[in-house]
Amino acid sequence: MLNSAPPLVRLTGEADFHNKHQISEVFDRLVKRGQATIQADLSELDYIDSSGLSALVGCAAKASEAGGAIELLGVSERVSRMLTLCGAAAFFRTSLPDVPVCGEGKTMSPAEGFWHVSEFNLSATPDAAAVARGRVADVIRGLPLTLGEGQDVLVAVGEALANAIRHGCGCNPDMTISIRCVAGPSRLAVDVTDHGPGFDPGIVGSPSPQSLSEGGMGFYMMGQNRDEVSVSFGDGTTVRRVKYINRVTSDDNVNTDEMAGV
Repeated sequence: MLNSAPPLVRLTGEADFHNKHQISEVFDRLVKRGQATIQADLSELDYIDSSGLSALVGCAAKASEAGGAIELLGVSERVSRMLTLCGAAAFFRTSLPDVPVCGEGKTMSPAEGFWHVSEFNLSATPDAAAVARGRVADVIRGLPLTLGEGQDVLVAVGEALANAIRHGCGCNPDMTISIRCVAGPSRLAVDVTDHGPGFDPGIVGSPSPQSLSEGGMGFYMMGQNRDEVSVSFGDGTTVRRVKYINRVTSDDNVNTDEMAGV
């Protein structure tokens, strides 16, 4: 006889395209054993991208079909933002913490009247995404952004990195991705470049939570978390994410090309 208490699955570290299949396998195995109601402890989950979220939503759908549900425990502010931005929260049993609105809340340490440029290249391996996000986070920490704004930048950059590694370079360690951060008093631009064949961003639609797919979800999340996102093609594909600082908006006629030195 099965234990009446629901099984507990603890997700730690990062949930992304690199380990999404492992996440699905764990929950699928429990559902097939008759454990349709499952608790998922996310208190030690540092990061989740659209692939990891898609895997969780797929598991929740299967649990619901079996008459159960996935209950999320210990949901952090960062994961909560991901769930609410794409409308996926309704698929789970959870009590989400309050999510601050961008532009409000505690601010990071300000640094006025400066220019900061950080450029680096990494092999196009799944592990490179975490390394690159950490380097971008180091730049963000020196900017007068709220915690929520900083998290939104990392979500968008994380999606661009995942697309560059997976789709642009096919996770080929012999290929490289390039990341360039340029920060000034009024804006931050992050360029993520791969040297793959490119794609047509016009074919990427706005997915619904019922049909989360890796192809469209990444660009959708970048679109939700941005002041400006652009795609250019030359020697590969470059996705640029621009975040305006101190509530500067696009109506203020900011020249992002000048700011990024191109």
